[in-house]
Amino acid sequence: MILLIGLALTGGLGWTLHTASRETINHRFQSAAAERAGIIIDQFKDSLRDLDSIRRFFDGSTFVSRAEFRRFVTPILDHHGFQALEWLPHVLLAERADYETAAHNDGLTGFQFTERNAQGELVSAADRPEYFPVFYLEPYAGNEAALGFTPDSSHPARGAALIAAWESGQPMATGRYILVQEQGPRFSVLVFAPVYRELTVTSAAAQRERLQGFVLGVLRIGDAVESALQDSGSSEPDLRLRVLDRSAVEREQLLYQQDAPTGSVTPDTLRRDERPVPDLSLDLLDGFSVKSEPINDPAPVYLPFRYAQEFPFAGRLWRIEVAPGPTFISSHADWSAHWVVAAGVLLTLLTALYGATLVSQRHRAEALVAVRTAE
Repeated sequence: MILLIGLALTGGLGWTLHTASRETINHRFQSAAAERAGIIIDQFKDSLRDLDSIRRFFDGSTFVSRAEFRRFVTPILDHHGFQALEWLPHVLLAERADYETAAHNDGLTGFQFTERNAQGELVSAADRPEYFPVFYLEPYAGNEAALGFTPDSSHPARGAALIAAWESGQPMATGRYILVQEQGPRFSVLVFAPVYRELTVTSAAAQRERLQGFVLGVLRIGDAVESALQDSGSSEPDLRLRVLDRSAVEREQLLYQQDAPTGSVTPDTLRRDERPVPDLSLDLLDGFSVKSEPINDPAPVYLPFRYAQEFPFAGRLWRIEVAPGPTFISSHADWSAHWVVAAGVLLTLLTALYGATLVSQRHRAEALVAVRTAE
């Protein structure tokens, strides 16, 4: 009976302390996770504000030269997760020759509007009523072949987002992509910010007619997240997070995960051109090849504590999930429950042993008395 009562009391006290410890860990985790998610969300919002500042730069200028574009966007590229920034003017067929000549006058003697043929080769773009060529591009080094690329609106890397931005007047993002130069599954998205000519009404017809072009940002998700966390100086250990695109189909939702295993890319999980050309040495996915080996999205980390926050990003719904790793748990755990249980069990066993010893001694004494009485 003593043993049962002691173990019951010890178990109850241990469970109470364990529950209190879990609540303390969860409170600290929720606070740290919310802070970390807020930092990342602010970084993504800053990226959209940067795109909007470039849009306003075009909106407030009669003409923006290639050199002015470079000077304006270089600080943005230096401090955020953008892999590249581009200007895509809205060019009618009758204006095509003028734009190509303007690029030649800027020193780009080989510039022309390009697209892919059925063999996946870059060729001169066919005549179409309108074009959205990559006319300005920073950084330029290593991306020379991307200049002039102008697929039509059905192009998988930008068609739907481009049309949505055009008609809504708001920045619109694509689903996830992998840039050609990536060595692992590091995802990026394209964000289109429309620029209009003296737009005074907001009807869809007026916006289509007044469109001047798009500012396009290639946003590398991992760079943006890691830059934000590094700049914040967050000191909490072992908080694992991932960023999801809830607007995408389930197998294409993962945008970023800390400590994700290495993998590769498959055409059925990533958007790409119909005929990739792996030999082209280009830094942008925009119209070019991606790697063709399979990739599996890492499974979520299932731990007792979870934090999730959804937020809108350029026409899509994104989600940040945070989970604590073992180091976070151990660094904030209260181990008193374990010591209490151990001490309680030990004390109970000693008490039970002492009681058993007393009972045994009493029985021996009674037996001895009975024997002497019989004599």
